[in-house]
Amino acid sequence: MEEFYSQHWEKRPLLVQRESPQYYDGFFSKNEMDRQLREEELCYGVDIDVTKYIDGKRFTLNPDHGERADPEEVWKFYEDGCSVRFLKPQEHCRATWRLLAGLEGEFGSFCGSNSYLTPAGSQGFAPHYDDIEAFCIQLEGQKRWRVYEPRNAQETLPRESSQNFKQDEIGEPVIDVVLKPGDLLYFPRGWIHQAVSPEGEHSLHLTVSTALHNNWVDLLQFALPQALQHAAEGEVDLRKSLPRDLLQFAGIVNSNPEDHETAVIQARGDFKQEAKTLAKLVLKYLPGVLDGAADQVGRELMHAKMPPPLTTSEEAQHFKDGSEGDLTPESRVRLVRRDAARLIPNDEGEVVLYHCVQNPRAYHTEEAKGIVFDLDQAAGVEFVLAAYPDSVLVSQLPLADLQDRLDICLTLYEQGVVLLVPDE
Repeated sequence: MEEFYSQHWEKRPLLVQRESPQYYDGFFSKNEMDRQLREEELCYGVDIDVTKYIDGKRFTLNPDHGERADPEEVWKFYEDGCSVRFLKPQEHCRATWRLLAGLEGEFGSFCGSNSYLTPAGSQGFAPHYDDIEAFCIQLEGQKRWRVYEPRNAQETLPRESSQNFKQDEIGEPVIDVVLKPGDLLYFPRGWIHQAVSPEGEHSLHLTVSTALHNNWVDLLQFALPQALQHAAEGEVDLRKSLPRDLLQFAGIVNSNPEDHETAVIQARGDFKQEAKTLAKLVLKYLPGVLDGAADQVGRELMHAKMPPPLTTSEEAQHFKDGSEGDLTPESRVRLVRRDAARLIPNDEGEVVLYHCVQNPRAYHTEEAKGIVFDLDQAAGVEFVLAAYPDSVLVSQLPLADLQDRLDICLTLYEQGVVLLVPDE
């Protein structure tokens, strides 16, 4: 992985050709798509999209948003040359769910997925770039991918996806390859791409995405307002009044120097210099608020992440109705996963344990999950979190009151955040 991070992550694409058609068996299939369409209530725009690329433009041909997708209608679209995109396949496919949950632990960022079924000789999407790191996994058939470098620095590692491009806007590809089952293609956000299935063979691939809005800009959006608040309390210069004649020389209407005399130009220059000086005062306070900003990033991640898939043995240790009676001071508990929970103080003098254990497999379809503890209980919760991957005895929690130890562990157990581990 270190070679991947040093040579490719956010830098350049990676192509892996395995010559192993069964490598990704179980992640999704055309037959599984058909089963879901017939047996589950999938809706247009929520679970499934139908698209077509015509004369250089992409069209989404969904019937009414939220309408249940009729399987015969969907397959008629497909036979007419439309691509079928299954949104959030991890909601229905355990293998894809496990893949995303594992990758979230690796990347420290939310991971999502879509499956794309494209008929032979068809292209579902116009050339474009995305705002995510993309891993394209070929499951069935073949697909020709062309990948192009970012056109300029502004479009490198973008925070938003692009519009559709025309061919004459994107230059020559740096990768032009046909993916076969078992192959993988990674490309960073900002790299333009397009894909077409060859004549005579359909394509099914899974795109795994990560790093959505998980960059320094997002951290600083949390940190800088806090730094400004602390600076305003500690720096009297920041609390001084604005220039009385500010609106006479500042603002868009005053931004063209050719329209103003020397005095106005000088006032504008002094104003900008003063603003830069004051901004440096704010930056003095930035290191002191970074931990709080990181906690906010962590809270957002707990809301977005996959719930941890449990092994068969862990299922037996998971909370079931009535099993709280099994918890005693000599019981052993273990955090379900290292990255499944984060303890964060709130503004009411309490701590909140945000976790992903009860999250749905679909992004942000429920409220964030959090357990509120008194501040004097925080040491006990931290003790359980820090022990992972080891278990701890309930009686070992560093709290004076035994009932507190039992209450904390019982709450964590009932919420699924810890497992009840058999005696070691």
